[in-house]
Amino acid sequence: MNDNNVKRYDNEFQFLSILSNDRRLVDKIKFSEDYFKSNLYKKFYRYLKNESKMDIERMLDYMTFKEAKDFVTKVYINNMYADSDKESMALGYAKLILEDYKKDELIKLGAVSGTISTNEYYSRLTEIVKLNCEIEIETLSKDMIDEMISDDSQGIVIDGFSILSLFLKLDITDLVTVAGTSGFGKSAFLLNLYKSLSQYKNLYKCHYFNLEVSPKIMIKRLLAITSDHKVDEFNKGIINDDFYIKARDKIQDNDSYIKSGSISIEELKSVTLNALDPNKINIVFVDHIGLLETEDRNFSRNEYDKVTHCMKELRNLALDNNLIIFVASQFDRASIKTNNISMSSLKSSGEIENSSTHVLLLKESKQRETPEDQKKYYQEVTIEIAKNRNGEVRELDNYTFLKTKQIFRES
Repeated sequence: MNDNNVKRYDNEFQFLSILSNDRRLVDKIKFSEDYFKSNLYKKFYRYLKNESKMDIERMLDYMTFKEAKDFVTKVYINNMYADSDKESMALGYAKLILEDYKKDELIKLGAVSGTISTNEYYSRLTEIVKLNCEIEIETLSKDMIDEMISDDSQGIVIDGFSILSLFLKLDITDLVTVAGTSGFGKSAFLLNLYKSLSQYKNLYKCHYFNLEVSPKIMIKRLLAITSDHKVDEFNKGIINDDFYIKARDKIQDNDSYIKSGSISIEELKSVTLNALDPNKINIVFVDHIGLLETEDRNFSRNEYDKVTHCMKELRNLALDNNLIIFVASQFDRASIKTNNISMSSLKSSGEIENSSTHVLLLKESKQRETPEDQKKYYQEVTIEIAKNRNGEVRELDNYTFLKTKQIFRES
């Protein structure tokens, strides 16, 4: 095999590797299996084009068992571009593959040029030259416009947060920032949302990135929220208790997941994209934005640049993949000191407000004062909807944060 063919097969291999790890690109990039030189890679592409999930049994309709094994062990797991712009990378390889195909077609056309008419020659030449593999642009059809206007959906309704859901009208591509000071339960608020949504396994897949506390603490908090018991009740002495077993069984064997530990925005995107379920609404939780790192040195010089970059990346992640993303944030110290909390109090970067479709501020209720000697047990909370792409902004003074159980109650 000459060097040119080695490079050509490698381009085809890398292209398929990206497509197999980001299936939405299969339909998004205008491409034909005819462009592949490798007959085996044509089979791989045909499989990706026709099937939405990785299924060994379905693969055998397209290829032999050995070929299917090669696809999974070599092409599929070769996820070199997990932290890169997959769309740009895939499109780049697609163009290289097409250029090689066009060269082959021009050679074939030249070989028969003496046996066909001039008109037919130039007609075939024009067809070859016009071949392209750009990103498919979806035009607005009559049916599409009618469907959008006819959609009177009130958005996602979250169990336990029906009033909040009514005003937020959450939908795919929304990015919701939840901000609060210490003790007002912004992390617990996100975990309550996760618990409510993840129980509907056929509708939602939740991807929770916990950057702040240990996995053990997260599981204890989730069990407490699920069982309506105190966090400190969960120890080895209750392994056989009914309330523990019921709570454990509700959160186990769940398609949704909680990933704990430090993480970069690049790794977060990779983990999320590889775990997406195309048949469900995918919801991402990030707790919190201040702890999210980046591997890009251009944006890691200071806190402002880092947070700005991470928020833009999260916004693009939601838009490009039809996700809903919840991000926890903090208030700046000056606002906390003066107790002057507003959207401008969001810590580190103005991009938090700019990239968010919704901003929720968790604040102390002024109408329902919490006695000082009870604040270690519970806190009366007002949720201010400070920004709302889908509806009105307002304050909702309907919430109590039960600190010992990590539960948010809407009244």
